[in-house]
Amino acid sequence: MKRMKRIVSILLAVIMVLGMSMTVFASESSEPTGGSNPQTQAHVIEITNTDQNVSHSYEAYQIFSGNLDAEENKLSDIKWGNGVNPVELISALKSTDDKLLADVKTAVAGVNTEDTDAVAKAAETVAKAIGKFNSTSGENDSAGAIDAFASVVANHLTTKAADFEEKNGSDGKAYTATVQGDGYYFIKDTTKSLDGENGSDSLSKYLLSVVKNTTIVAKDIGLVPDKSILVAQGEGEQFIQVKAGTAAIGDEVTFVVDKIKVPNTKRYEDHFVFVMNDQLPEGMTFMEIKSIKIGDKTLAKDTNYTVTAKTGNGGAYAAYTKPESAAAAVTAEGGQAIKVVFNNFKNYVETNNLIGQEIVITYTAVVNDDAVYGDTGNENEVAFDFSNDPNHDYGGDEFGENDPKGTTPESKTITFVTALQIFKYTNTGAEGSQTKTPLAGAEFEISGTAYNITLVTGQRYVLSTVDVEESDTVVVEKDSAGNVIPYWELKDGSFTKTNPSTEGMNLTQYVDVNVTYKLVSFTEEVQEVEELKVTVVSNKDGIINVSGLKPGEYTVKETKAPDGYNKIDTEFKLVIDWDRTAALNNTNENGGFSLGSDSTKGWSMTTDGALFQIEILNQSGSLLPSTGGIGTTIFYVVGGILVIGAGILLVAKKRMSVGK
Repeated sequence: MKRMKRIVSILLAVIMVLGMSMTVFASESSEPTGGSNPQTQAHVIEITNTDQNVSHSYEAYQIFSGNLDAEENKLSDIKWGNGVNPVELISALKSTDDKLLADVKTAVAGVNTEDTDAVAKAAETVAKAIGKFNSTSGENDSAGAIDAFASVVANHLTTKAADFEEKNGSDGKAYTATVQGDGYYFIKDTTKSLDGENGSDSLSKYLLSVVKNTTIVAKDIGLVPDKSILVAQGEGEQFIQVKAGTAAIGDEVTFVVDKIKVPNTKRYEDHFVFVMNDQLPEGMTFMEIKSIKIGDKTLAKDTNYTVTAKTGNGGAYAAYTKPESAAAAVTAEGGQAIKVVFNNFKNYVETNNLIGQEIVITYTAVVNDDAVYGDTGNENEVAFDFSNDPNHDYGGDEFGENDPKGTTPESKTITFVTALQIFKYTNTGAEGSQTKTPLAGAEFEISGTAYNITLVTGQRYVLSTVDVEESDTVVVEKDSAGNVIPYWELKDGSFTKTNPSTEGMNLTQYVDVNVTYKLVSFTEEVQEVEELKVTVVSNKDGIINVSGLKPGEYTVKETKAPDGYNKIDTEFKLVIDWDRTAALNNTNENGGFSLGSDSTKGWSMTTDGALFQIEILNQSGSLLPSTGGIGTTIFYVVGGILVIGAGILLVAKKRMSVGK
């Protein structure tokens, strides 16, 4: 019996991991809550989770019953519980091919499942065999063996001991269930939908626990990617990440997908499927993946990940050939759906100790000539598909038709562009009923300073000892009473609100229990200056379009008038403003663009912010008099007449002389 008690004491340390990236620990009360009979003893099981994104559903099943010594945490007199079919379970253990369950298989090999007494005695035999599994990883992969045993048990459950009820916990979601009787319980997550607004959860790993009054504190960091635009700031190679910005046609935009951590893949058999899906708008043409990093490791293309894409509706993903240049991308078809498949992900992250490390993906796209102007913006989004059922055996690096999967929330960025339009015309027709006739061939120079204004939004964990000045754009997270909410850093790189002093917590998961952080949300505006100078000529419709402008100050000046028309010396100033908040939050209907007050009279903006327009009139040239006056002409005429008259008189006189 003493030996049996030692074995069962090991079982008390066997607490399964709840879900992907979830750690669970059990704490027991010193006194039972029911009567003296261990089979009628009532126990409360509580599951708390400070960071679950959606409500979960849990069920409890009694696998073994027994007599729990509250003082020594030992379970004795072990029998089959009413939550499992022992005959089916023993048969399944006999036929298992899982090498991790070799000792259990050997233990039940001689059990006659048709012999009721033999089946009953097998409860202690099986308990003894699984008692060899400890809670630390070792040469025998004991944690994996516990998982394997739980997976077999899950297929042979019978009577449910209790359902868990959700309640409001002090720091997040909490679930409680009351079970009757001491014993070894199996807890199953039966949640149907795992997609939430702030992240995506995973089904919990099957939980096995010796129960009296027990609290399980779970930690689920979730999978929440963040997509942003990478822009240069100031001098040197300093870059920041932003959620919304402006760009011009032909600009190459760099995107970053990050803030998503490597999940706990150890709870999965052979494969953990992890796939990034990114959808570009038609106004952007995909160029290439620049890099993928996990922690300090840079992944190799084709070896560690594969990139495929498809353009347009329908069709299959295929290898992608990037355009030869940004100029070529301007006229190429955009709107690619990009898929990045992580090859042999489970093996790679576990071999390199990357669980909990941040994944950073950087790629580029060019704003093409199909870009949407104004309030709609050019929106692109990213999400990840991932294995979310650790009790399912995935067959490869991509999902099969019947493989369960989770999908993270989408993370989006928006690139706003606008355009300038000049209508060059002349008036024709009678005065009072003239019409505007388009004038081709007018040459203009458009120059100025363009501002690539971008919006930085995000969150940072700052040491509690650091003073943070709050403002409209800097906010520290606080509770309803106005107190700053403390966070603790975990060794997997995430942060939790769960106080390490919580009963039952394993302090080894914290980086430092004495160091706290606060969560700061911030919004910043960054402006990058560029110079613009182009020469354009009006077409047959009298139109000049300069597409894909950024906010800034521009000067429009006519440099050459069409033949027969006078060149205009007036310079037309255009100021394009952009409101970052209005653009990102869509609080107005023009994409944040507006006509600056310093603009020359005559400019207007379409209500959607797509075009800044102006009409410029050219007058035809007047016929001016030639050089000299009319008096000179008269002298020439009169002089000619006199010369002719003199000649006639001279001839007549000579004839008269001859006649004499």
